[in-house]
Amino acid sequence: MQEQFDLEKAKNEINIVFSNSYIDEERKRAFVYPKDIDVTPDFKISYLKINSHSKLRHQDILGSILALGLTRDVIGDILVDDQIVLCTSEVENYLINNLERIGRETVEVEKLEELNYEGNSNYLEREIIVSSLRLDVVVARATNLSRSKAQTLIQQRFVKINGKIESNFDYICLFDDIISITKFGRVIIKEVLKKTRKDKLLIKILTTFS
Repeated sequence: MQEQFDLEKAKNEINIVFSNSYIDEERKRAFVYPKDIDVTPDFKISYLKINSHSKLRHQDILGSILALGLTRDVIGDILVDDQIVLCTSEVENYLINNLERIGRETVEVEKLEELNYEGNSNYLEREIIVSSLRLDVVVARATNLSRSKAQTLIQQRFVKINGKIESNFDYICLFDDIISITKFGRVIIKEVLKKTRKDKLLIKILTTFS
C-alpha cells in the first residue's frame, strides 16, 4: 500500500513494524515509534468470531459491518471460511453489541483471545536474484516471465499488493508484502539474504506456485 511505502521511506527517523497476525495478512496495521525508544508493538487488533447457522459470504459480512456506520479502514481481513473478522480494538465492543444480522442470518459476535489461524500453509520457500525490489522485477523473476510480460500483467490490473490493485511498475516492494498475481498465485517477500558480486539482491520469497 502507498501508506506502507511512505512509512518505509521515513525509517531513517522512526521505527516501523507492520502487524503479522498470520502469514497471509493483507490489511496490516503499522506501529510507529521514535528510534531512541524501545517498546513492544501493540497493534490494537481484535479478532471477532461471527457465529451463525449458515455460511456467510465475504461481501455480506463486510456490507453489514459498513451498514453500521463504520468505515473500511477500521476493518482488517475477513477470514470468510472461519467467519473471523479482524478489526481495530476501538470498534470491538461496538461490533459485538450491534452486529446482529448479516443478510437474513441472525448472528452472534464474540471476541477471540487469540487467532488460531495459519492462513495458506501451501507456500514454497524460494530464493531468487533480482536487480531491485521494483514490482515488475519481482513479478518477472517470481513467475519466470520476461520483464515486459510482467509489466503487461501489472498494466492489465492483474497484480495486487496487500489486496489492492497496483498499476505502478516502479512500486518498491516491502518485506511481508503480499503480491497476488492472477492465474499464478501469491508471492510474499521475506528478506534480503545478501548482495551478489554484481550488486544484485538475493532474496527469500514464499510462493503458492513453483
